[in-house]
Amino acid sequence: MTLWGQSQNHEFTIDYTVKYVIDNAKKGAKDTITVGFEKNGKYLWSDYKGLAQEFAGEILPSIKDVPDGAAHFVYSSEQGKFLIGLYLGSLNMIMDMDIQLIMSETTTQDDAFDEVVVLESRQTSRTYDMNGDIFPVYEIYPDIENKSIIKLALDESKAMDNNNLFQSFFQLMLTSTNSKGDIQGQIPDGLILSIIDQSDNVLLRAISVDDTPLKISINNSFKISE
Repeated sequence: MTLWGQSQNHEFTIDYTVKYVIDNAKKGAKDTITVGFEKNGKYLWSDYKGLAQEFAGEILPSIKDVPDGAAHFVYSSEQGKFLIGLYLGSLNMIMDMDIQLIMSETTTQDDAFDEVVVLESRQTSRTYDMNGDIFPVYEIYPDIENKSIIKLALDESKAMDNNNLFQSFFQLMLTSTNSKGDIQGQIPDGLILSIIDQSDNVLLRAISVDDTPLKISINNSFKISE
């Protein structure tokens, strides 16, 4: 984890901002989370309070509540890092965190594999309804099993390079487990509206989409502007 100095500067644009409903297991209730996407799959952004609360608690256990908008999290697929801004009055931090370090703590050599897995996709008969608009649902599956591992509801009218976004996660997983294999294939393009796991559980579902671009600038502060 690195604290940023004033000389470091990152600027990028978020093309779509999506509000999702997710399950909050700790509260036993539904939560809403806002996620911003850069259309080439280079950046994800969120100011989700639940994540902020958990992160702040790890740093300072005395922190009992994090105000709305007090934390920002950016995933950089090119760098394989989380860029984090935390603003709690007298405590203000800008830092980056190597995701490979996080994954190495949650994966073991038992998770390694030597095969070359090719991911394939096909459109299902299912559809996703968001505020009366209907969108297709695709299932993603490995060629060696032909069994769905995840389903994605996509708005194909919005340019979004999901392959670039997901491949960065795959490569991090392979590296952290010292795998000799590889994960290849193409994931359909389009803005992700819902994710359904292989047990048919809905992990998240979009309730609104805003395509007003947001410019994010990170230096010794965190600035968002339209």
